[in-house]
Amino acid sequence: GSTLGIEGVREYRVITNSFSAEYGMTMGSQVMVVTKSGTNTLHGSLFEYFRNSALDARNFFDYKTPTSDRRLPAFTRNQFGGSIGGPIKKDKTFFFGVYEGLRQRFGVTTISNTIGAGCHGPGGAVITNTVCPQLMSVPSVTISPVTAPLLALYPSPNLSNNRFTFPFTQPIQDDYAQGRVDHNFSSADRMFGRYTFSNTTETDPLEYPQFRTERYSRSSFATLSEDHVFSPALLSTFRMSFSRTHPNNPSPSGIIGPQYSFVPGEEIGTLNIGGVTKMGPNVAPTNFRQNIFTWSDDVFYTRGRHSLKFGTLINHYQQYLYTTVNSVGTVTFANLANFLQGATSQYSAQRPGSLRDRTYHFNTIGFYAHDDFRVLPRLTFNLGLRYEFITVPREQHGKEAALRDIVHDAAPTLGPAFENMSLRNFSPRFGFAWDVRGNGKTAVRGGFAELYDIGIHGVSFVIASQATPPFGAFCAVGTPSTLRGLPLEFGECNALRLLDYHMKQPHMLDYNLTLEQQLPWQMGLTLGYAGSRGYHLMQEKEGNPGVPQILQDGRKFFPPLPTTGNPNAFRINPNWGSIDLHTAEGNSWYNAFQLGLNKRLSNRMQFQSSYTFSKLIDETQGQAGADNQVSSIWGVDPFNRRIDRGPADFDLRHNWQFNTIYQVPQPFQSGPLRAMLNGWRASSIFSVQSGYPFTPALRTDRTRSGINTGQPGADALTFGRPNLVPGRTAYDITHGTTAGCGTGTTAIAAGQKLGTPNLWFDPCAFTLQDAGFLGTSGRNYLRGPGYFNLDFSLGKNIPVKQLGENGALEFRGEFFNILNHPNFALNSTARQVFAGTANGEAPLSTAGPLTWTGSARSRQIQFALKLLF
Repeated sequence: GSTLGIEGVREYRVITNSFSAEYGMTMGSQVMVVTKSGTNTLHGSLFEYFRNSALDARNFFDYKTPTSDRRLPAFTRNQFGGSIGGPIKKDKTFFFGVYEGLRQRFGVTTISNTIGAGCHGPGGAVITNTVCPQLMSVPSVTISPVTAPLLALYPSPNLSNNRFTFPFTQPIQDDYAQGRVDHNFSSADRMFGRYTFSNTTETDPLEYPQFRTERYSRSSFATLSEDHVFSPALLSTFRMSFSRTHPNNPSPSGIIGPQYSFVPGEEIGTLNIGGVTKMGPNVAPTNFRQNIFTWSDDVFYTRGRHSLKFGTLINHYQQYLYTTVNSVGTVTFANLANFLQGATSQYSAQRPGSLRDRTYHFNTIGFYAHDDFRVLPRLTFNLGLRYEFITVPREQHGKEAALRDIVHDAAPTLGPAFENMSLRNFSPRFGFAWDVRGNGKTAVRGGFAELYDIGIHGVSFVIASQATPPFGAFCAVGTPSTLRGLPLEFGECNALRLLDYHMKQPHMLDYNLTLEQQLPWQMGLTLGYAGSRGYHLMQEKEGNPGVPQILQDGRKFFPPLPTTGNPNAFRINPNWGSIDLHTAEGNSWYNAFQLGLNKRLSNRMQFQSSYTFSKLIDETQGQAGADNQVSSIWGVDPFNRRIDRGPADFDLRHNWQFNTIYQVPQPFQSGPLRAMLNGWRASSIFSVQSGYPFTPALRTDRTRSGINTGQPGADALTFGRPNLVPGRTAYDITHGTTAGCGTGTTAIAAGQKLGTPNLWFDPCAFTLQDAGFLGTSGRNYLRGPGYFNLDFSLGKNIPVKQLGENGALEFRGEFFNILNHPNFALNSTARQVFAGTANGEAPLSTAGPLTWTGSARSRQIQFALKLLF
């Protein structure tokens, strides 16, 4: 239902100015939605939006294959619905209802880097690099009987450069309904009740045809609100609400059996091979159900020059989750040669018998007072104070524990996962507005706020429940070994996922200053500065790294890993393996210059233009445990956060947005062409953005620091960075041509143009460091492709007087990405530079090329009809 519901919305606001104390609980922007209500007149609408592939252009990566000569995947999309509202009892009781539906079958082009046909064979077969160039400098290998059945699951390439594509039709069914009843008890007392329901089913492709992710989501929201006017100067709004969200995303494959299963009785797990797109199901299928009971009351009082607001907000959370993260196991190989021989870099799985379900209860409570004080006729101050906190979440059945001293504890302590860090969350707010000349044409606005994020717990609970003894853990072999058979053989199950018991409170200082100037021709200019400073932001980090040696030149050196005795003897706490620690130690710095030019409707035209030049620096971020596929949420050195200080994953340096609406002149005042050619309007949205930063990475843990070894999903997103060749800069790595490097069929050929889909960045700008050392390249040192898009629409309203005063038939033709400009995106495979197994090795052949366009689409055309009555 997240894409639907617009028909029931009367007002929509995104609040980015956080200087009013009535808004809190989060450090980000907030969305305020006011829904439509009934009136004394019966009114409503019916609509249909339609798209299909016959109207669209192909994606840049839509290819014909030997099994399909269709270059443009099939696509149909129908979005339909209607609304109706009116009186139940005139002047007293009103109703309004809306239904919206979406039915879509979207053809998805998936391109994966697979294993060449010459690299396939049964167990015991000898494969040479003559027939299998992906072996690179390895002359020949003998296929392991353990990995031979897994090898057979990889399809042979049907595109050049060992790429494989397959057609997939992504079905989506979405239903949304909302009903609202308003009642006026008197002129001073009114109430409304509203119920909203949505249900969504979706099936998404993964990297190979055998695998998919199914997504189911059902949500219900109920609200009861009363407004009471005590006097012209005093009024109150009381609300109570209930919401239930229930997402579920299973990832079945049906591939099960002793020759495939990494864990007894489970389906096949995830295979990570350097230079090859990962194979396997979704590593984290989760069933999550959340109930939120909310009570709030806001009092508004006006006296003289003061407009006062007071209020409270109470939320009671009930969260149930069942997560099977890494229950099927993950196996990582540095490169194809190692995979064929069964030589792993590491492997892991959730401990069989782990308790996977949790039920948590907790509350968030906030109070505020705010005063909009008109100091002078031309100067207003906004003064506020908010206090908010969270109660310590408790698991209903006592399935919770923590390592309270992560350095020394040999056993967990039963009880809460962390101590309360929110009891000092006082949030001062200050803002001002100054009419400089007193004529309403020049204004200066600004403000400051200290904000807290107390809504960090949903995903954190999921993480903490997966591998916290004694209720669960990850079994891992974090050093190179040879597979002797399947299922996997494990030693101790002591790789953990934890919340930091002594976690600090994430908070942020937010500030801005804006100049607004009214211009002739109904135009307005805005110049502004916006900034923020984040403290104690949520991060994922290695909580139990290896202890390095400090060399005379100051460099850190991690000795070879133990081969006998305790495999964790090199770590800070040798009682445990790798610990995925969710903590609040991050920092961020944001500064932005903002320029806006707006024109109100006059002479048939209105427009809005905004440009932002900004810089966002952080030290990795991982609140959601998510990644944008171009950087790591893990730092490379847990002992030194500064080494990971760099552009944030979502640092958007340049961002220009322009939209306009133009009322087409009406050339005919009478006659038969008037109805056809008059009354048209054209609109467009133009977007230009610079690229997001990314980090070239290694396929294996070259540093031997023990970071993330054995954790689920551990791959090149977390295994560190290579050395940067002296003299190379970020600009010349993505511009000009490459000088080439490597030998044989996998060499990077000299003269290839950089900054293109064929080779976005130069892998030859990097070298593999000696084992045990950190790489010298910086985090998010390079930039990915930018974004350029123009959407255009043409619409017309045709009055239909038979349907009442406001009766009309509205037609729209909408052209998304009308120029069909390809917008490329990086994925994790493209930025993996080295397998990381041997000194002097050549870059992976998959390093640099782009194989997808991310969420950007090719040109799509949509037609819409809407009937208003």
